[in-house]
Amino acid sequence: MKSSGSKTTCVVPSRYGVCVLVLYFDKLGAKGRLKLARVAGRAGRVVWDAGLRLTELASVMRGPSDLVLLGSERVHAPVAEGDATEQGARAPPQLSLHTRLVRVDIGSGALAARMRWE
Repeated sequence: MKSSGSKTTCVVPSRYGVCVLVLYFDKLGAKGRLKLARVAGRAGRVVWDAGLRLTELASVMRGPSDLVLLGSERVHAPVAEGDATEQGARAPPQLSLHTRLVRVDIGSGALAARMRWE
């Protein structure tokens, strides 16, 4: 894998032809989520583009026809109606990280499994 700035690329096995996987954020800042795209041929045609719902990536494991990505997603916990500060203002939402395991089929881009635990 090669990394430059906010994008990471990986050359895919020859059974899929000449193509590259591109890992990138869909937005800048805290609201950005990781996406994975498969780009093929010299013209750079996007074969598929999958939203991973991850905000951080910890590990990538490659199988013969799929990738498994381990990461986390930032989630804002809902604030209850009665939650307020001493001055009566509404309390800010709580931020928590949920660990996720995502499996992506390289051929189709299908997300076969999204497991979450806290």
